[in-house]
Amino acid sequence: MKSAAPKVSAAAMPRRTASGHSFCSADGRAHRLSCLAQKWWFTLRRMKVLLVDDLPDARFILRKRLERERVFEIVGEAANGQEAVDMSEELSPDVVVMDFRMPVMDGLEATRIIREKFPTIEVIGFTAYEDPNMRESMLTAGAIANVTKTDLPELIELLHERANS
Repeated sequence: MKSAAPKVSAAAMPRRTASGHSFCSADGRAHRLSCLAQKWWFTLRRMKVLLVDDLPDARFILRKRLERERVFEIVGEAANGQEAVDMSEELSPDVVVMDFRMPVMDGLEATRIIREKFPTIEVIGFTAYEDPNMRESMLTAGAIANVTKTDLPELIELLHERANS
């Protein structure tokens, strides 16, 4: 004689998403992920990044690479320093990845203005030029670092460090 399976109330059963994945039940039990991990995953704040470069292809490549990282959210793209200042006010990014040489307003002036008006926004210089004077000028303007466009892994590592700080 088989023993009857214990009755389980509907409240104790795992709730499921439309795709059939379970998530934390009302009594706190987890099925696919622990409740703690699920709550962390859904409340994880992504770092908001504004990309600034006058070359659309450079912005496209950078956007595609950063979108692969779950911790970054690309909130906007600007083609010059003036757009970067305006978008910084509008979008409140955590970090601006800023090219140096651009039309309308260059990256140095845009960095100065952004750091003066929005001191919580960090700026990372991002350029194809290796000129040490230009790099020093960018740091003096308020950038936290400078990265060459040929060293994309260094930029991603730096952004991860900033996201974890």
